[in-house]
Order: sequence, then structure tokens, then C-alpha cells
Amino acid sequence: MDARDAASDRAAETHPTPPPWPPRPAASPPAAPVLRPVIPAGAWSPPTLALLPPPPPPPPPPPPRTSSPAPSPSEGGAATEAGSRPTAAARAPPATATPAPAAPARRDPPPRRSGGWRKFPLVVLWKRYLPPVRLVWIFLLVLVWNGQGFLSRAVAEPLLLLPLIAAAVDLAFQFVRFPRLRFPDAAVANGLFLSIILWPTTITLALVSVAVVTVGLRHVARVSSHPIFNPAAAGVLMAATLFAMPQPWHLGSTLTDTALVAALGLVLWSRALHTWRLWVPYFAFNLGATAVIAEMLGGPSALTLSIQVALLTAETFFFGLFMVTEPRTAPTSRRVMIVFGATVGLAAALLPVLFNEYPLLSALGVLVPYLALFVGNLLTAAVPSARGARQPARAAAPRRTIPGTGRPEPEQG
Repeated sequence: MDARDAASDRAAETHPTPPPWPPRPAASPPAAPVLRPVIPAGAWSPPTLALLPPPPPPPPPPPPRTSSPAPSPSEGGAATEAGSRPTAAARAPPATATPAPAAPARRDPPPRRSGGWRKFPLVVLWKRYLPPVRLVWIFLLVLVWNGQGFLSRAVAEPLLLLPLIAAAVDLAFQFVRFPRLRFPDAAVANGLFLSIILWPTTITLALVSVAVVTVGLRHVARVSSHPIFNPAAAGVLMAATLFAMPQPWHLGSTLTDTALVAALGLVLWSRALHTWRLWVPYFAFNLGATAVIAEMLGGPSALTLSIQVALLTAETFFFGLFMVTEPRTAPTSRRVMIVFGATVGLAAALLPVLFNEYPLLSALGVLVPYLALFVGNLLTAAVPSARGARQPARAAAPRRTIPGTGRPEPEQG
């Protein structure tokens, strides 16, 4: 037994058993093997080469220490000298400030409902597609219908041809003056003013020339981009002086006709509330001056008659609510608007008295309303501040420019 053990020991020493190959895969990613000599314990034997796992990676370097100011004695620390080891208080990290408690979140008010009655289709149609100047000629058509202007074709044709001629002339002027055309609302209104005041029965060359001049004055006789004279008043004045045309003012003579004119005028005022500064002073000063003159010249009986004529006739409301408030020739400054209305009212009351004093001027009595308007128009053109702001100041809207030139587009009207 001992002999066999000794023989196996000698064979093992002569032919050592190699380690198992290949080694078992490691759990970590494979790395390059490192060969090192291994000396087995016990009897001496030749060194053998064995596969060992790679050494662990070196630890990462510590983060650099930021220099912090030395604590002052009042903070409980002591200043350290250069090269000396800081104390524990100096090595301690600075204390962080405690954040202040957050303010309670502010609750936003509930969102307001946008729109309401302003988004109602009829209101949108009323505001967007029916501006005041368009309402004027629509209401004038209503007055023509109320005066039986559409009773027959023979009656309606001359009344409707005047606004059509005025619109065609206005479009021709727009084609020359402006880069784009607009619907001629103002020209149609001026033509209907002529139809109601003159009430033509046939279309003549004289009537056509009156319509052309009425619209032409709006585009030619201008100051600060506004017409100087009221176009309808200028046309009627031309028809009366040059062609001796009568002015019947075909508005009706009943109390119902007066109420209709007054109602339409107030609806028109609701679309331009600032115009009260024009017609309220006009009626107040005209009625007051008329009452004083009637009292001085005719006594109490004349005073009663003048007040009835001033308050119960459709012509009075038509002139004050439709012609005095014409937007293109009336001033826009608040103070000048009041002065304008008062001036026209006083002129309409005083001019008849002046014309009666001078026989040579008595023929101008029928032109008193138009001449009173011209007095106000000349006042507006003479006062530089007459074209002020109608409403409180707002951000000015950008003005349109002519395409390709960059120049501002001229104002139409």
C-alpha cells in the first residue's frame, strides 16, 4: 500500500494536473486576464500559471473642497491660520436658510361668459352691417314710402333716380381719388335728401346737374379731409336759386308723420350717442330764440303759435335730427359741437327777422334753414380745433396704406 502511494506521488510530481479550462464566466463583464505565478502549499514544485480575476478599479478621487469663508467669532467658530487645521466648527457645512412658508395660492375669479346679448345675431347685424350713414338712407326711404312716394311707378321713378345718379357720380370720384371702391352710402343719402325736399315729378337736365353738383362738392370743396358745406343743403340752395325749383318738404302734416320722423331720428341717435351735442343745443337755442322774438313782436298769441309750429311739425324734427347731425360737415370736438348746434339754432331763428327788415333780402326767407347750416359749416371750417375726439381717447387704429407704395390711404367720405 505504501509502495503504491509513493508511486502515485512521484507521478503527480512529474505530471501535475492542469487547472480546469476555460474558467467559469464571471457575473461582471469579461476583462483581460492577468497571469501571476502561484506557488502551491506543501512540497516544493515548479511555479505554474493560473488565471486570476482583475484587480478592482481604484476608488474615484474625492470631490474638491470649496473654500468657504471662515466663521466669525460671533458664529461660534475661530479663524484658522494659514497652514493650520480648521476646527470642527469650520469644517461643518454652512447651515441652509429655512425657506419661508409659501403664500396661499390666489384663487382666480371665475371666467366671465363672453358674448351674451352682444353676440346675438340681430345685434351683430345691427352693429356691423348697419352703420349710422346706412341707417340714414334706409330711414329716408321709409319717409318716402310714408309720403306715398311708392304709390305708382310714375311717382317713384324720379324719386329713386336722384339717389342712383348721386351714387354713380360718387363711384366715379372714388375711382379717381381712392385705390378701392366702397358702397356710396353718403351719396345715396344725399340723393334721397334732394328727393324728399324737392319732390320731383320728372327727371330733367337741371335736376341731374343738381345731383352731380351735390356729390361733387363733397369731393372737391374740402378742408382737413372733410367737406366744407352740407351737400344736401348746397344742392337745394342751387336748385332754388339757379333753377327756381320749389321745396315742398314732402314729409306730411299730421301728428303721426311728426311722431314717425322723431322716432326715426331718435333711433339714429342711439347709434351715435355723441350727436346729442348737436341737436339738443339746436332745439334749445332755436326754440328759446323763437319764443323771445315772438313775444317781442306779436305778444302771447304769437308765442303760442310759434311754439306749436316749432314742436309739432315734421320739418323741424327732420332738419334737427337728420340734417344738422350730418357727420361729415359737423364738428367732432365736444365743445365745438355744442357751439355748432347753438349757432345753427340761433341763425335759423334770427335770419327770418333780418330778411323781413330788408325788402331786398325777403326772397331769401325760403332759404333760411340752408343758410343757417352754412353759418355753422363756416364756423367749423374756421375753428382749427373743431375736428377733435368724439369719444374718450383710445389707441389709434393703424391706418391703411396703398399697396406697393407704403403711403397712407386717403380718408374716404
